[in-house]
Amino acid sequence: MLPRIIFFTHTAFVALASIFSFAALHQYESVTLTVPSHSVWVTANQGIADTPQIIDKVEEFTADNNVSVAYEVPDLRDPGNIRHLYLSPGSPESPEHAWLEDGYPSFGHSMRTEVHPFTDLDHEDPRGFYNVFGSEEESSAFEAALSEIGLHDTFSASSTELRWTDFFVYSGNMNTALLIALLMGVTAVGSGVLLNAKNYAVLRLQGHGFTRILTRDMLLLLRFYLGPGACVAASVVLLLFLYNGLSQFFLFAEIAGWLLLLFLLVGFAAHASALGITHTMEILPALKGRIPGRPATVSAYAARIPAIILVLLVLSSVIASARNIQAQKEDMDAFEGAGQTSRIMISGSVDIAEMVGEMEPVVGNWIRQSDASGDMILAAQERGEAITPPGTPRPDFGVILVNNTYLEHQEILSPEGERYLPGESVRILLPPSLIDRKADFTAGVVSLLGGSDTSGLVSEEKIEVLPTAHGNQVFTYGSITPGDFYVQPFLEEPVIIALPNGAVLSDVRYTSYATQGAIVFPDPSVVEESISQPPFSTYVNGMQMVVTSAADYYAGLVKELRLESFNLVASCAVMLMTSVAVCVIHTRVRAQKIFARHISGWSFLGIHRRLLLTEGGLFTAFIGWATWQSITEVIRHSDPSNPVSMSPTARVVELQPVLAVSISALGMTFAVLTLAVLHRKIVREGSSQA
Repeated sequence: MLPRIIFFTHTAFVALASIFSFAALHQYESVTLTVPSHSVWVTANQGIADTPQIIDKVEEFTADNNVSVAYEVPDLRDPGNIRHLYLSPGSPESPEHAWLEDGYPSFGHSMRTEVHPFTDLDHEDPRGFYNVFGSEEESSAFEAALSEIGLHDTFSASSTELRWTDFFVYSGNMNTALLIALLMGVTAVGSGVLLNAKNYAVLRLQGHGFTRILTRDMLLLLRFYLGPGACVAASVVLLLFLYNGLSQFFLFAEIAGWLLLLFLLVGFAAHASALGITHTMEILPALKGRIPGRPATVSAYAARIPAIILVLLVLSSVIASARNIQAQKEDMDAFEGAGQTSRIMISGSVDIAEMVGEMEPVVGNWIRQSDASGDMILAAQERGEAITPPGTPRPDFGVILVNNTYLEHQEILSPEGERYLPGESVRILLPPSLIDRKADFTAGVVSLLGGSDTSGLVSEEKIEVLPTAHGNQVFTYGSITPGDFYVQPFLEEPVIIALPNGAVLSDVRYTSYATQGAIVFPDPSVVEESISQPPFSTYVNGMQMVVTSAADYYAGLVKELRLESFNLVASCAVMLMTSVAVCVIHTRVRAQKIFARHISGWSFLGIHRRLLLTEGGLFTAFIGWATWQSITEVIRHSDPSNPVSMSPTARVVELQPVLAVSISALGMTFAVLTLAVLHRKIVREGSSQA
């Protein structure tokens, strides 16, 4: 029989493959459709295709080719959580036809997909994403059909579309979880085989060779998968049936199957390698439970070193995520206080020529008019280095551009406690710590805005520089800084550039700020009224309340923290498992010497000094590496040429040396305790035999 730990590990393989498949499908569905299809992205319209024409053409194509086509549109009011499919089924017998009555077969609840008949399509501009539920040849034929009515510059995403494997390749938390699971499997399987060295020695004594023993073990595992393993799989299917009625089951099974195959291949490699190590020991010592010291130790440390590093990296991520969640939770009241205030979504289905020649002037001018009439709030963040002299260290302050309407809705105080009110000039509001650098900031603002200014207000002579109160916090409405990927609801004592409504910014800059979430409308009906008519309906395809965006962002952070917490527990388990493996190998190889030295009066530290020095050297090197890594990261993020800055709530990299010391203390303590238990066992067994 195989050791229980090996059967337990293979049970975990089945469970982990199912868990990872479930998590990947949830993320997959939140981004795109999971039903196999080919995406056709239309970005140009010659102006001859209108909605009736596209309806007729798509209906004709689906009927002639017996293939279904769906036009995907984000929801106007909640594009982050709802999408709409305008479906033209190829035939009443097609699986997609049932969606019109039964709804889209959603796997989970990460994204709501509402299905409508294609004839209900009421978009003025038919550009965007079309999903062809057929072969690649049928997708190409659909592109040709669209070109007949003036829809061109189509891009078929069949070769580059998002796949479930991308979540394990590019998603940091998912591939970390997969790596930890593989390390855990290697450690557990390898340890199980090494601990079974005595039984393998008996088989070798009976004339069994390496191949025969390995084949025997694989047959035992096959029996396990046909019995208990199948029961675990059946339990997973039952749970999935209770969760969603087996919706998207075949895709779930495909992902789980490939992941299980990966686990089995890695497990087989670990099993065969460990079995090979046991065969390097002569039979008589192996019958006493001895194992080859050097190859077994090298194998154990090959898993132990990456496990220790993973604990540090995952722990850093957990602390950073916990800080981000706490900051977002504390600031949710500000988003809720914004009420119906909404940001707009700019369409990406526009080619470059039209974007520059038509979209930016149209959208930018519309935003400018909304700004001038007081219907829009500007809260645009810029990088600190945008207004500081070139070559200076990365600034440690934020920069935000606001308009008069912002000052009406948000309170910014002077040192005397008076509120700054709307004005007719460009003003730079500086915190007390920066007021002595007003000349540099004035020149920086002129450099930032002067090139596109048509009002004549952006000049060093006309710009006013005024102080703000100490500890001033500025609400960002959830906008982001260019180049960054995190939301910072409040800026602590930033440089504030207050602009008159609609007087300074260019159309291009207005449009650019809209893509950063920096253009918000207190009254969403203003947006609804405008984008209901072309050409705005062509370029603005949605809006979302800032409180909804903040809630979505918060929910995403919570999901990340859950997965990171799982990774932390798993990586700690792997580190402790490798610690046990190292100690077991050490005591198995040197059992007689340990007992002899014990009865000779040697101290515990003296008996095990080789292992303790090895562990101490490993953790010392680990602390040194973490310190070097921390210093390198701090220097890199301090470089103003680096386009991505570090989140203020995620500066855990500076704590990594302290975390490394804590991890080392935990690892060393556990190793000593494990060694003490094994030492006592050797002494007790040796005494009884004597």
